[in-house]
Amino acid sequence: MRRQAELSVGARRCEPRRRCRRWTCDHCGPIRMGDEFRKFHDNINAYGGNVILVAVTAPGTNEGLPWDPDQCLIGEEHRHGGDRGCRVVHDLAYDWNECASDRYARLWKAASVEADRWLRRRGYRGRLPRRVANAWAPQQRGVWHVHEALPAKSALELQWSRMVVRFIERNARRYSWGNVDRNPLRKAAAGVGRDGTVAARYLARNTAGYLAENAGGVALPGRRLRSYVSRRLTTETGVTMRNLRRVRYLFVVIRERLPLPDWPANEFEVVWRLLGEGVVVARGP
Repeated sequence: MRRQAELSVGARRCEPRRRCRRWTCDHCGPIRMGDEFRKFHDNINAYGGNVILVAVTAPGTNEGLPWDPDQCLIGEEHRHGGDRGCRVVHDLAYDWNECASDRYARLWKAASVEADRWLRRRGYRGRLPRRVANAWAPQQRGVWHVHEALPAKSALELQWSRMVVRFIERNARRYSWGNVDRNPLRKAAAGVGRDGTVAARYLARNTAGYLAENAGGVALPGRRLRSYVSRRLTTETGVTMRNLRRVRYLFVVIRERLPLPDWPANEFEVVWRLLGEGVVVARGP
């Protein structure tokens, strides 16, 4: 028997003593979005240069993910679209989503190795560029797509990023992926500022699931980790989701005059610094 296409969100209530941590919760959602925004913003700032934002989409309706007429909210004949409530065929969307993460990992590895080899063949022997960050989000039609923030601080990094994008464009369909949107910010901004605010807002919104309502409040299968920031940056800044949660906990401890947590000294120092550098609940996009 085929598994359920999507896992329903648990019915656990959100209470002061036991928070649900769901994106759709009126209390937990804005807090999680604020943490995501600060994670991206502080780390992209630490990177210190421009980034290239691209989006990699799922295949089209003629490439294995057709529309399901039984799920259309519009009864009369119409042009299908996710913004109109149309969805991909249930079973096909489930099968594609379930292995999307593994297929994208293989696609990304092949693209980055190709770019690395291109630099090595031209005599470069330094540290190779790597992605700055990425975020996964559900499209309105019920399948995953990926948003990449690629390095562009120097001419070498810019060329590496372009090689990666070109490889994905040429080979995405070999891995059952679709098209590459080279300018997903064209409706929001003409470019990405050096302070990283625009890029951080863009990635945080996608990570927070700003299209979650279009997926019916149901989590898509195949992907649990919604975002990634380069370890090169988080090692330098200490701005991770784990530390940001600790920042909020430490704030409550200090406000309520409770005993300080028994964390290792080096970890406590990082959390204390982050508490002093930013608002406890960072302002989201």
